[in-house]
Amino acid sequence: MARIRKDVAQRQKTASDYGQKVYKFPEDASSYDDLRKAYLHLADIADRRMRRLEEYASKDKKYANILKFAYDKAINDIEAEMGSGAYRFKAGALANGNILNMQSRINDVLKFLNSPTSTISGVKKVYGQRAKVINEKYGLDLTWEQMADFFENESVQATIQNFASDTAMKMIGKYYRNKDEIQEIFDKADNKSDIQAFSSEKTSTKLTAKQMRYLYQQRTKLDDLF
Repeated sequence: MARIRKDVAQRQKTASDYGQKVYKFPEDASSYDDLRKAYLHLADIADRRMRRLEEYASKDKKYANILKFAYDKAINDIEAEMGSGAYRFKAGALANGNILNMQSRINDVLKFLNSPTSTISGVKKVYGQRAKVINEKYGLDLTWEQMADFFENESVQATIQNFASDTAMKMIGKYYRNKDEIQEIFDKADNKSDIQAFSSEKTSTKLTAKQMRYLYQQRTKLDDLF
């Protein structure tokens, strides 16, 4: 009987695609003690990665969002198994338990370890590649940090669901290249409560769904900006 979950198998393929080490299920472990030993080894590696991500997030502003990716999903898995407030995999290595539960916990830690965004270099690589494609297609100059923020921004994702993704990206491209002019369009909006000012930061990619909708309504004016 297969003991590795489909989502974990997919993560293994992704790790391989990005040239990362692939962590596998300990197929030779049959007893609870064997599984627990294997889990402790994997959990130790995973917990060290989590601490490293936390250190980067706290010390450098450009890494402020790195806890949104594989780290955040890992915390959800840990809390689901061990309760609210738990934040390390190793705490789940119970001295006594059942085999199915330990197999589930091994799958959780494997999902994290095989996620490219469980490491700093992986985050840079994933979003660096996405930035390269987007920049070339839409004439932008986004960094991997901005691209990561863009893909994890819930408002932007809600916007892309409301518009064709190609339309949304073109509008973001226009905004990015003509921020001051677009701010003037926002300033002239009738309903200021719905349309708030953009961040003064020149590299911001944070557009709310309402802002994007308004830009779409004003798209003839935006076309004049080219």
